[in-house]
Amino acid sequence: MKKWIALFLALVMLLTFAACQNETKQPEQSEQVEQPVEDEQISEEVPEEVVPEVPEEETGAPEDEQNEDEQPEIEGDVSEDDAWYYESVSESVSYTDDAGNAVAFTYAYPAFTDADALNGEIEAFCQPYVDEIKNAADNGWSPTILGIRYQTGACGSIRSILIEVMMDADVNIYAVFNYNSALGEKATGSHILEAACIDEKTLVSRTLTVAAEKFIGLYGSVSDSDFYDSQLAMTLSPDAYGKHMPLFFDEAGDLWFVGRVYSLAGAAYYDYPMPVGAES
Repeated sequence: MKKWIALFLALVMLLTFAACQNETKQPEQSEQVEQPVEDEQISEEVPEEVVPEVPEEETGAPEDEQNEDEQPEIEGDVSEDDAWYYESVSESVSYTDDAGNAVAFTYAYPAFTDADALNGEIEAFCQPYVDEIKNAADNGWSPTILGIRYQTGACGSIRSILIEVMMDADVNIYAVFNYNSALGEKATGSHILEAACIDEKTLVSRTLTVAAEKFIGLYGSVSDSDFYDSQLAMTLSPDAYGKHMPLFFDEAGDLWFVGRVYSLAGAAYYDYPMPVGAES
């Protein structure tokens, strides 16, 4: 009996040992079989993922370079004449006056880049109005000056600045300043007429016509009183017309003048910028 038991135990140990050997060998077989499969999958998938590069010429990649080539070139240099003046003063005013009214406006005026004497004249003209504006704002008073503005123009070597002081009651004050850049000095009436290619006789004729048309446009063409006749006569007084009158060029290079039109109502007169116009 003991022999049979010993044989049985020996058989069980042999079977157990054989099973262990099979389990240890099985992973090695699986690795040997599966590894080539993974390699084949990779070798088959990689060619599908690779996308051939498209040359730059076909994609048009350098768009920035093309855009730069298409930009129009600016021809010529910037003229020094474009910088013959600068804005020397520009300020805003905003407050509530003693009557409860909201007050808001701006004032500005320029200066010549190379005409100190003329700039002094501009400053002397504008500064009293600026002081009045600031005084009213500091004390909360109702303004009598509603702003200062300007326009510039040129013709030939003449540089013009027109300054307008805007007052209440539609009364505006104008001042003109002209500079002769060729001579480096303040332009005279003769300089201005020469640049405009006009003589003084023609100037007087044209400006009288324009002023008469302005008066008639404001007050009618039919005289109904001695007062009408006297105001028209004062408007067309020959002494007020000539190369000594306020003349200036606009930005288009056309000649203008500041004419005084005597009034039938309101203020005694009003000043108006008016074009000299072409000869009729």
